[in-house]
Amino acid sequence: MSRTQGAFKVLLIDDDVRVLERAKKRIEGGRAPGQIDPQLPIVVHTVAVAMVQARDREWTFADALAKHLADACTPPPDVVFIDYGYANPDIMRELRDIANKEDRELTRAEIEGKALMPPDLAHWVRTCESIDQRTRKTIHQCLFGRKGLPVYVYSYTSREFRRAVGEMSERIRRTRIAFPNARVISVDTREELYNSTEFDWPTPTKKDPEFYAFQVSGLLRHIAEKEILRRQLQRSRSVPIWRSARGAVLLTLVAAAIGFASQWMGGLVHELSKSGHMQQAVVFALAVGLLLFGLGFGLPLAFNRWAGFLPKDAEGEEDDQWNVDA
Repeated sequence: MSRTQGAFKVLLIDDDVRVLERAKKRIEGGRAPGQIDPQLPIVVHTVAVAMVQARDREWTFADALAKHLADACTPPPDVVFIDYGYANPDIMRELRDIANKEDRELTRAEIEGKALMPPDLAHWVRTCESIDQRTRKTIHQCLFGRKGLPVYVYSYTSREFRRAVGEMSERIRRTRIAFPNARVISVDTREELYNSTEFDWPTPTKKDPEFYAFQVSGLLRHIAEKEILRRQLQRSRSVPIWRSARGAVLLTLVAAAIGFASQWMGGLVHELSKSGHMQQAVVFALAVGLLLFGLGFGLPLAFNRWAGFLPKDAEGEEDDQWNVDA
């Protein structure tokens, strides 16, 4: 049996390998409090966003990334965590040095073609000529075009890049361009982990990438556990509504069949007793009684087990801002 069969599947996309490694380890080792099935396996697929320099110092995604995306979202994930920005570390240091030297915030024009984001990734998948149609279709169906997929876009933006990437509302608006059919929720890691400027700027906590990776991985694990519980709640809440019509029809048919069979068997027992076959009539009556008792006891259990094959998640309106206190 495949390891992913029956598992809760998480897809994590980031250009920081430290975040990917720590998050995979912590989420797969987690169990949601109150989980209906405490043995539910959690499988995390990670995709490290690799970039290459194209022309005129502009950057694009490496060709191998498409296959990694297609492999990671097959079978389709139950929840996606995606980092908002991707850039070469040397380019990031260069841009940050410019901002610090001139004591100003960078503009969007200054990061254009150097720092890429989820809508750039979706556009690259749609238009890159080196991606074959099968891979492109898989990524679209299982990721960017999938309806109702929970997508958490997490983002840390220091002071020098705030103007260039925009406020959180602008970032989530642009992410929805990449995931037009998904349920997109923003996670402002600077707000959640550092309370914005209180514990971050100018305090250099973010400059320790290992510590940041550890913090983010714990935050993502917490969100994954809440998504598991959310899915279970939605499914259990949907059972009475989704099954009621078919259940009523089934029970009506079963009750009619039992009534018809009881009438026919009762007549048969009466005919046997009238013809002098009393012993056969008693045995047959006992057998009929046991059969009806078995049906009365077993059918509710069978129906309950049948109704346990739960429907797909119901769609609903969700807040686009995640909060750790929610």
